[in-house]
Amino acid sequence: MDKLLEIIYDDYFDLGRVFNFATDREYMRLVYELRNIKEEFNIYEFISNYKDKNITQLLEKIKKGNTDKFFAEKEVLHFVYPFEQTIERFQIIYMTVGGKMWKDVFKFDYKIFINFLYYILFRISNYNYYRMTKDHNKKEEYKELFPLSVNYYFTKEEFYSFFQNDHDSVDNILALLSIEIDEMDCIEDTYRLLKYHDKYILYFSWDFIYHSYDLIENRIIDYYRKLGNEEEYYKKRGIEFEKYCFNALGEVFPKPNLHKNLCYNDNKGNHEIDILLDTNKEIIVFECKSSKFDIHKTTNDIDLKKDFLKAFGNSFKTLNDFNNYIKGNNIELYSKGSNEKYLFDFDKKNVIYISITLHNVEYLQTNIQKIDKELFRPVEVYPINWNFIDFLTILELIKMNSKPIFEYINKRFKMLNENKEITLDVDEIDALGFLTDCQNERLYKMIINNEYKVDMTLTINNGIYRTEINNLFNKRMFDNMFKKKKV
Repeated sequence: MDKLLEIIYDDYFDLGRVFNFATDREYMRLVYELRNIKEEFNIYEFISNYKDKNITQLLEKIKKGNTDKFFAEKEVLHFVYPFEQTIERFQIIYMTVGGKMWKDVFKFDYKIFINFLYYILFRISNYNYYRMTKDHNKKEEYKELFPLSVNYYFTKEEFYSFFQNDHDSVDNILALLSIEIDEMDCIEDTYRLLKYHDKYILYFSWDFIYHSYDLIENRIIDYYRKLGNEEEYYKKRGIEFEKYCFNALGEVFPKPNLHKNLCYNDNKGNHEIDILLDTNKEIIVFECKSSKFDIHKTTNDIDLKKDFLKAFGNSFKTLNDFNNYIKGNNIELYSKGSNEKYLFDFDKKNVIYISITLHNVEYLQTNIQKIDKELFRPVEVYPINWNFIDFLTILELIKMNSKPIFEYINKRFKMLNENKEITLDVDEIDALGFLTDCQNERLYKMIINNEYKVDMTLTINNGIYRTEINNLFNKRMFDNMFKKKKV
């Protein structure tokens, strides 16, 4: 078993090739199969059997036919986002419950938990470099820096050495985030720290961070449930998520241009929008939704419709209602708290709608305007859809150079609403890259002028823009970590 675990690690991180799988999903399914291994087995026979089984199961699913619109994407595609922005999601839970409740529930401090996540990423990055480099001095330098970390796996002793005064916290974190290999009972368990004897193995670093959020939140929800006020948590989480998005925007744009929780009245009553940003050329309206959503938990279109509408239906309706309000030449909004009135030039500026979701909306976010009308009732205006991680990523890009990002925002909104037959990739960052790459300008004009309304799907080659952004942000994160370590 030890040898197989190492072979999988080396192959996945490209330290030594054996499988040559085309997709990450194949690795995940292989790791999930480890739960069935007995002590006596032949490694290469196991690998051969897995490949045969994998192909057979996939063909059987195809032959049966299915009612899941995104069956193919779930089987093949795997999204990965920048690490630092992914870790930032935990802030929403922490802001919701506060330090005292966090400590009461988990028996470890929030800061230690975050440092634990960063340490794992830092160590894996360094270990992989140590394995790949042919520079003897670099190898010796690594051994000095991480004397207990010269294997593909972690040990509790290693964690103790880094968190020298927090052994109890380490024990509690590992109890929450790890799982014995033979106890895995769903594919998502492969994202955890896999425990085998006294070793902890991690294959899917980004998925580990993202899905650890669920492990943390589920424990919090159980705590609230026992207190009899589960709904209170959801309410507070929504407030804190909206507040966080507003403050994040406030770090990029002048505060006078930002407005939170503005209201308006129409013949249907009182309405509220989450955030409004007033720029020189645009008025951007944001709706923030913190509701739980995981498209991988849906197995058919009916489940997808139910879960999506439960999580985001109100957000789309809110934006559509507001769009109808300003179409009637209404320009007045007011603050519920101060009763101060605001007048906006909705006629001369481009009004753009953006939905921000705390949970990733994979596959759906770039083509919501084309989803089968039997699933979702069409709205008149569709927002740009950003998950929270992409929201933070895009704000960082605006800090670097705002001009191309606003070019993307205007083009993206126009494409979503003036030609709803177009799907631009499955990843919003790839869509952003395509729309801001000057080499694609001629193609963009051809697409947007699709006068015959031909149904088109454009796929960006190998997710090149997503890869570029992830590499940029992760390099910056690791560079900062190296600097802190040297200090």
